[in-house]
Amino acid sequence: MIAIIDKQALKIIRFYGDGEVLEWNEFFKEPYCVHLPIAQNLDPACVKAVLIDEVITLVEDAEKVAAKAQSVKQAAIAARKAALDADIETQQIALYGTALQTSALATHASLSDIEAHPEMYVPLMFPSVEAAQAYIAPKMLASRQFAAWRFSRIQQFEQEKALILS
Repeated sequence: MIAIIDKQALKIIRFYGDGEVLEWNEFFKEPYCVHLPIAQNLDPACVKAVLIDEVITLVEDAEKVAAKAQSVKQAAIAARKAALDADIETQQIALYGTALQTSALATHASLSDIEAHPEMYVPLMFPSVEAAQAYIAPKMLASRQFAAWRFSRIQQFEQEKALILS
């Protein structure tokens, strides 16, 4: 990889690879620019041009290295967050039949109301209070287990995020 550097501004204009054919611009030529190969141990995204003893050279830019490291961390966190959201959505759809949180919350609220007041649903949905209780018990157990799993999964994400940021 080779960098084209503006000699006056000490600014990297662009990079090109070995064997790449450039559309030559007069600006890319001497005396305006210098072409310097980048050492294999340097990341082109993390270098800057400096003048050392009146010689232009490429060195690692600590700010660019830190910014790239932060960017990599943020991408890893975003990927973990996307996995968290997908896991929760999958479980929510399996339990409530919807990906919409508002619909899932409404379903949970309805189930909670049936659990708290089964007698109100006897003439509408169930032949007896016992039938309402038999219907609602496993659904509320599953709903509570989902809530506990969801909080556990969010905690796992927070731990992963803290580890990435450390």
